Amino acid sequence: TLPDKKFENGEFLKGKFNIAIKSAIIIPKKFIKKINDINYTFICKNNKIVKVYLKLKNFDSKNYEIISGINKGEALITFPVENLKENENCEIN
Repeated sequence: TLPDKKFENGEFLKGKFNIAIKSAIIIPKKFIKKINDINYTFICKNNKIVKVYLKLKNFDSKNYEIISGINKGEALITFPVENLKENENCEIN
């Protein structure tokens, strides 16, 4: 709690902030597809294209935070996803 005092020129305040740092998976919105309020994208897993359904949270104007659906280390397919089909072959470069 701060006292009801104005700081004079040259005075400063020292304090601590308790913040939690969390790691998150952030994905550009352009890689997300949506049908009937269901969000999905594609990953390459075991050399096959797999559709994954996502729970998302807005991160900023260009990105989502992945709440669930993709795990750290999974290979997101980042080329145009309009014509992808599940179970087609893919390769991780």
